[in-house]
Amino acid sequence: MEKSVTAALRAAIVDALYRVSANLLADVAEAVGLAPGTRDEAFSSKQLYVSKRLAKLTREDILAVAGRVLEEYHGRA
Repeated sequence: MEKSVTAALRAAIVDALYRVSANLLADVAEAVGLAPGTRDEAFSSKQLYVSKRLAKLTREDILAVAGRVLEEYHGRA
């Protein structure tokens, strides 16, 4: 079965933010609209850190976060 658009956006956001240093992830995630957290959480698992916060958002909020991530990280490898 195909992923929903929302699920695909969540996966893309997790992938984009995975590239951010665990030292900075809590601050970066909050800056793009995700709930605050700690560096310890981010060090434990960057993917889980972002996924848990995305799971609590509405589709509209996920779209907004995706837009901010795209603006900030478009074209960065």
